[in-house]
Parts: sequence; C-alpha cells; structure tokens
Amino acid sequence: LLRLLDGLMVEESTRLFRLVMGEGERFPEIQTLFWERGPTLMLKHFSDYYGTAFEPEEASRLARVTIAAITGFRSHLMIAPPGSMQSEAALFVDSLVSQLHFPTPETAPSPAGTLQR
Repeated sequence: LLRLLDGLMVEESTRLFRLVMGEGERFPEIQTLFWERGPTLMLKHFSDYYGTAFEPEEASRLARVTIAAITGFRSHLMIAPPGSMQSEAALFVDSLVSQLHFPTPETAPSPAGTLQR
C-alpha cells in the first residue's frame, strides 16, 4: 500500500490526476480512458489479490474499501501544504490495515478452493 501511495504521488501521476479532474467534464473521453486504465485495473488487481484468501464478494468489498481509502488519502496529500503529510503515510497505511475487517478463517477459501475450519 505504501508503494502504491508513493506511485500515486509521483509528479506525473498527480499531474495526470489533476488534468482528468479539471478537464474530464469537457473531454469525457479522457475521463473514460483514465477510468479504464487506472481505477478499473486497480480494482481488478486488488480483488484478485484479496481473492487468493477470500470469497469473491468479500475480496471485492475489501478491494473497494482499500482503494477508496488510499485514493482519499492521496487527495488529502495533494491539497495539504507540501511535505506536511508525507511523514504520515506509513501511519495512515497501518491504521487502514488495522481497520479493515477481514472474514474469519472459517469463511476464507483454502488454496484448493474449499472452506477451511
């Protein structure tokens, strides 16, 4: 999550995000392309990752919560005074992970796809 946040905060990423936010209404094709190549792929990758341990519906829920939190924090970093929040990224990620509610092992699929007890 920290590496993802770092990637979202590189100058090229923040410039692109600002461009899409500022011009997406006037140029919807930019917004659509960004959505398909950014957030949609991110959701798929996170869902696939969580899907290695959880049922698809739970994996999707965890992916949506994780992405919403990370992108929300990124937005917070983008509007904060330069350097004022960067030191809090690790604290934020630790807090996020501690707040995610993972299903109990009894409901998580085993690697073979059967439920463990």
